[in-house]
Amino acid sequence: MNITIATTVKDAGWFLERTLPCWEWADRIVAVDNGSSDGTLDLLHQYKAEVHHYDTPMKGNEWKVRKVLYELAMLRSDWVLWLDADQILASDPRKHLKEPAVRFRVFDMWSETTYRDDAWWKGHVKAWWWGLYAPAFEGLDAKWAERGWHSGHIPANIESLSYEMPLECSVLHYAYFTEELRAKKQALYAELDPHLSPKEQFHAKTIGWKARQVELPFTPEYSLAQD
Repeated sequence: MNITIATTVKDAGWFLERTLPCWEWADRIVAVDNGSSDGTLDLLHQYKAEVHHYDTPMKGNEWKVRKVLYELAMLRSDWVLWLDADQILASDPRKHLKEPAVRFRVFDMWSETTYRDDAWWKGHVKAWWWGLYAPAFEGLDAKWAERGWHSGHIPANIESLSYEMPLECSVLHYAYFTEELRAKKQALYAELDPHLSPKEQFHAKTIGWKARQVELPFTPEYSLAQD
């Protein structure tokens, strides 16, 4: 069984230094670089990633970049799992994968060991983040949500029986785990405001609100809190 991690990157070196070691269970990493000028490419090559370059800026064109990544990753793969540079899986998923598709919960980490849990941050409540068994979707006439941002990682017309992954295999999302990173995210969403729905605009505002933080309900095999 061959497992591919598919990711898009731009100047993601700070995160990749921490997340790439946590992706050690993957057989292949396919990355679409969107114009990095830091150490991102060196790190990806160090981990023998398959790197492709796409010059159209992701801001305002996310679906186009995601489409390119999808098409590249689904070739020569059994399983494809999508992880951004600021994401890891809490444990090795291999023994839990079931054809033709699986779904993961996503915990938005608000510190190295706690996640945000309140009315506006509920990605961990149900499994919704997809992983696909590529041969099952060969020949699909893929249709994409042609959005400038939050377009989705997979085609909008994928409908399939899917299995929920165990809680300990959840996605840990570290984009917000320090005050500095939260400030950067708010600034980014201010720039992206025209591309966001009213619900997404409101959600972006809540980043700076007082957050309820909770310890993970399981002990992760992989974590940015580990030495």
